[in-house]
Amino acid sequence: MTFNKNEAEILQHEIFGPVALIVPFKTKEEVIVLANNTDAGLASYVFSKDVETLDFFASSLEFGEVQLNGVKYDIYLPHGGVKNSGIGVDCSTYALDDYLAKKRVTKAL
Repeated sequence: MTFNKNEAEILQHEIFGPVALIVPFKTKEEVIVLANNTDAGLASYVFSKDVETLDFFASSLEFGEVQLNGVKYDIYLPHGGVKNSGIGVDCSTYALDDYLAKKRVTKAL
């Protein structure tokens, strides 16, 4: 199947299910452009033995979560997305931020 990578419908939607896509690429920068070219941004996964590659993707991907070399979920880890993948976070103490209003009070001495 040949398609324009930016037009593939499955690459433009959040898929909640067991789907694995294989998209050929030549550079890491090309992967970043393709991955970030979506309105969704919940979670991304990167597998590599190269630490520099992992660091590059961790800092370049526009997702609420970037999972490196595996999947880690726990109640103390914030779970939240960016773009159209939700507002706020589930889990961890960060989940309370949606219910709290911060107030600063200062007094001159």
